[in-house]
Amino acid sequence: MKLRSQLFQGYARKHNITDDFIQCNSCSSLFDTDVNYCPECESIMHRSTSIHTTIEAADCSNCDQPIPYTRENRVNTNYNIFGYICDSCQNILELKFDEVFYEPSSFLKNDLGSSIEVTLADSNKKETIVWMFSLQTKVNDIGFFSYQPDDYTVWLASINNTYCGYVALNDDDELNQIWVDEGYRRSGIATKLVEFVCSSVLDQQAELVITSPTDSGREFFDSIQQDGRVFGKDLIVSY
Repeated sequence: MKLRSQLFQGYARKHNITDDFIQCNSCSSLFDTDVNYCPECESIMHRSTSIHTTIEAADCSNCDQPIPYTRENRVNTNYNIFGYICDSCQNILELKFDEVFYEPSSFLKNDLGSSIEVTLADSNKKETIVWMFSLQTKVNDIGFFSYQPDDYTVWLASINNTYCGYVALNDDDELNQIWVDEGYRRSGIATKLVEFVCSSVLDQQAELVITSPTDSGREFFDSIQQDGRVFGKDLIVSY
């Protein structure tokens, strides 16, 4: 099994690139093209200048585009991730955590073993992974976790020492989202996440409530239910 989601392919080659870049005179951030507004310091770019300089760049492993490490190629900061992303295909080249840069596939590694394990997102690293997965599942450029992150409890799934999916419940213990990387699907991971929720989170409740499932989500729950029940809970669909 291998991570297949477009977001997690990393870079093929890092190198330096020398070119003309636009520099914000307020904070010195560099941009590939003319911009009217600097998102780094929130200043209007009427005082920007063009400079000829050398900066880091990387070739995207997903689409082969060379991506200079400029401010406009950063991961959207709404996702609490510092890193660089391909503007052509939205693949994260690298992300920075505790002052160290990682390719996504390396950052998702852990020591939980080869079997399917479910763990609470209870550390800074795990929460960063939740933001990454939320970015992968974004709709209209917004991932579910970006709306009200404090209103969700999230558990991560791991197999073969790699975090590969998650399940999220809201404050009412309703299942809002479940997702597994494309390369790890059809391995029982999503089913294991639901079983964990039913047995370890909703152990005193008679119902499993899922909210606004997609067509594929509804198909998944139909495939694991029996006579309207999932792991001993009545399956309730809320729209």
